[in-house]
Amino acid sequence: VLSLSSKDAGPVSGVATFRNGGTLPDELILSGSGGSALFGVSYFGDRGNVTAQMLAGTLRTAALVEGDEPVSVIVSVVPNRKKLTEKRGKRNKIVTLKRIHGLSIRARSDFDSTLGDEVRILVRTL
Repeated sequence: VLSLSSKDAGPVSGVATFRNGGTLPDELILSGSGGSALFGVSYFGDRGNVTAQMLAGTLRTAALVEGDEPVSVIVSVVPNRKKLTEKRGKRNKIVTLKRIHGLSIRARSDFDSTLGDEVRILVRTL
């Protein structure tokens, strides 16, 4: 589990990497969960913004063999400041609400769909 902390509802990002641990060439099919009303989620790969493909579960890597460099996916999470802050007290001090958003990124083998891996990411506002 990767834990990311967002101070003052600022954007955070993390990198998930996947590789082929087998001995045969294989493509990986990547998918990821989306955001919510409080957190926007975007995915970036070597081809730029791949959010639509990740949410649809259709992002395919090139054929990977044992020893190849891992495939990286950057996850960018942007908290909705308008919904995660409120004014409190007589002086209208702005306070960030503490919330958690969980998401996952999955990679499965195209050769054998029973093989795969998953990364869980928790984003917290402080």
